[in-house]
This record gives sequence, structure tokens and C-alpha cells, in this order.
Amino acid sequence: MIKIVEQKSSYEVDIKFPLGMRVNKKDDGSIYVSNLRAGGNAEQCGVKAGDLVKGTTVTYIVDQLFGIKEQKMITREDPQFFEIVSALAHDERNDYLSLPLSDGTDD
Repeated sequence: MIKIVEQKSSYEVDIKFPLGMRVNKKDDGSIYVSNLRAGGNAEQCGVKAGDLVKGTTVTYIVDQLFGIKEQKMITREDPQFFEIVSALAHDERNDYLSLPLSDGTDD
């Protein structure tokens, strides 16, 4: 259910909601994990305070009548990236989120 893919200093996790983490923005605009709930889903997936958030998946409804949904990756180049990641970090739905992260040594 929850996967962690190690790639040098970058990794990706699929975290079940609620994530149990908070994010904040650095002066350079990068987004990092500022707090983790002890025993929360993010911590159980190996996310650490200070990890940089490189992107996130978002699912949105394309056609409400037919229930058609699309999923896409949002990266830190998106002007609303911080707002999106911050909102997802507080989401309480029963679903999963794919979150590429870095410990900051490859950026």
C-alpha cells in the first residue's frame, strides 16, 4: 500500500491521508516538511522534517456529469504549488498522495 522508492538523495512516497505533516516555504521558494505528527502516516513512510517537497499529485474532476477524473503531477514551478501542498497536508480524506521528496543534497 505505501511505497518508498530510494534514488540517491531523492525518494517518492505514497502516503495515506491524513498525512500528519505540515509544510513551510523557505526564502528561496522551496517547500519543506516543517513538522511531522508522531506516528502519523508521513512519518511511517519515512518522511523527515526538513525534507524538500519536489512535487505532488492532484486529482481533479474533468466532467462532473460522467464522473471523469484526471490526475497530474504539480511541481514547485507551479505558482500555486505552496498553497496546493499546504492544503493537501491538512486534507482528511481517505485516499493516497504521491509525494516526491528530497533531503536537499541533490538540489
